[in-house]
Amino acid sequence: MDNHKIFSQLSRLHTSDLLIAKMECIKEIALYKSLRLGFLGLMSIFVGHLAKVVLATQAVSWIEWSAALLVMLCLAGYWILDELEASEHAKKALVDDLILYRINKGALDTGTPQRLTS
Repeated sequence: MDNHKIFSQLSRLHTSDLLIAKMECIKEIALYKSLRLGFLGLMSIFVGHLAKVVLATQAVSWIEWSAALLVMLCLAGYWILDELEASEHAKKALVDDLILYRINKGALDTGTPQRLTS
């Protein structure tokens, strides 16, 4: 999705809705990380099978060719999930910035002194 579209959609939300959007981003990031780990596990199984055949200098059959194809598919899935996770991290950072901007804007509008706490 385009960054400008994401910003315009998120900037229209209320602060409580932004907090909900942040929680959804955190949930999506955790999902993508676990799916990436699953793809990595599958890929290691197929690579191990291929390495066993290659190191034993055996003839490559259709099973090994299908394992090689599955390794490529797992690698593509891993890269796609990596890109999706990166976009969710960017969305979460945008939500954090919007929340911080609204907090600071509210403090300036009410005239209360600003304090940074960590």
